[in-house]
Amino acid sequence: MPVTDYASFQVLNYHYATQWREQYPTGDHWDAPEGGRARLFGYVHRREMHPLRWWPAAWALRGCRSILEYGAGAAPFAHGLVTAWPFRLPALTVSDTPGLLAAYCVHRFADLPRVTVMEAEASLSHTYDGLVCTEVFEHLPDPFLTATRFMHCAPRIAFDYVDDGHPQRTAVLTLFHAQGHLTGPDPRGLYLWRRR
Repeated sequence: MPVTDYASFQVLNYHYATQWREQYPTGDHWDAPEGGRARLFGYVHRREMHPLRWWPAAWALRGCRSILEYGAGAAPFAHGLVTAWPFRLPALTVSDTPGLLAAYCVHRFADLPRVTVMEAEASLSHTYDGLVCTEVFEHLPDPFLTATRFMHCAPRIAFDYVDDGHPQRTAVLTLFHAQGHLTGPDPRGLYLWRRR
């Protein structure tokens, strides 16, 4: 049954979020199917309630001909570009771990030849003009290694690192400072890194 109104969407969102919280009270089971459904509904809700949230990253990466959205979730950056400029798209690669969110992205961008959906690990074996990564560093097992791999993939990176208390945050930001020019965070927490 399709969800056609906001009330139905909220009912399903609440249902999946409650189901996930009841089974995993600590909330740290990212691979659980209940968590995938709850995150998908949460991401889509946030994307629709804040439709220009992707704009600062798009502005920072303007002029890039190929962009990777790493750890995309519901792909707010790619969704924003596709919606705003369907005929002037750079080559977009959307990547995430296999699961419901990646399947959603495959379906969402199926009819767009300029958008490729790829598994996260495989996406880092290619090069891009730009890379966007939001709300991801906090969930990575080794953010320092991933940041290093990002710098080999793209000369321009727009990212955030939301959790101030994360143990590797300082090391990752220091690495970005040492390997190029880092600006930010802006009021939304977005950093921009450029290779020297």
